[in-house]
Amino acid sequence: MISNKYLPILQEEGKKLLLFFVALLIVYLIAYSTQDIWTVIRVVASLFWFLVLPGFVTISFWREQFSFIERLIIGIVLSMAIAGVFSYFLNLLNLHVRWYGWIIPTVVLFVDGIIVYFRKEK
Repeated sequence: MISNKYLPILQEEGKKLLLFFVALLIVYLIAYSTQDIWTVIRVVASLFWFLVLPGFVTISFWREQFSFIERLIIGIVLSMAIAGVFSYFLNLLNLHVRWYGWIIPTVVLFVDGIIVYFRKEK
């Protein structure tokens, strides 16, 4: 259960992330106007799931030090780094590349959730 203390923060961040998703979707719909709309939505959702969410959630631990845009940009770069490192180790485990898009973000979000759950209150 989400604590009442975190609910306004999650609502505010969720609205901003949704706005970013819609803006990214509009840009991609304009850039790829010849493609089917569902294909563009799937591509944008995949990019968002793989490159935005893991890094943004990870960098959100420093919410007070950075603005939303800074956390978004740093989070995207952090997601790229996480994806590179995880991909290398998943390849060492002989895991097929088709699973990387599901495993990497899920593991990062799960680990971040565990850290938040067990984090000591200041």
